[in-house]
Amino acid sequence: MVTDTLQVVIINGYPQSGKDSFCEYCRLASDSTTAVHHLSTVDRVKGALEMLGWKGSKTNEIRDLLSNLKDKSVQLFDGPYRYIVETIQEIDAYKFSPHNIVFVDSREPEEIARFAKDLDAITILMCREPQGDLPSNHADNNVEQYDYDFIIDNTGTLEDLSILAHDFMKTLFKYREVEV
Repeated sequence: MVTDTLQVVIINGYPQSGKDSFCEYCRLASDSTTAVHHLSTVDRVKGALEMLGWKGSKTNEIRDLLSNLKDKSVQLFDGPYRYIVETIQEIDAYKFSPHNIVFVDSREPEEIARFAKDLDAITILMCREPQGDLPSNHADNNVEQYDYDFIIDNTGTLEDLSILAHDFMKTLFKYREVEV
């Protein structure tokens, strides 16, 4: 779903690989004509757990629960895919800015491939050694099982990550042949 005003970027990586920070640095690196949005395929699952009392901490047990609930939502309703596509359509229709970039956190290789095809999305893998306990669910374990368009090596400092985000934004606009 690349349009003159919208680019979708699927972002993946192990837990704590810097996905959120990278998206925020991309937002900070964007100019006044570009709005950067950040969604996740587990946003609604997280929202449901918050309604049940979850405070946002992510242990392996909670990551397993998030993954399992998302799997059921996919199986029964195609919920995460529909949520992402509908939200992107709203962003594109509303035209927040002349240029909108939507980052979508997605873990499963099949889901990433579907977004890449259906939304003409660019894909990114954030690379950083897993922090703390190794992931214990299939979604976190399979992050490297896709052939990504870009690989971001996040083994440096936050300042280094900021520079990588700025460089990515320049590359993205060259890729799209849009003036920044």
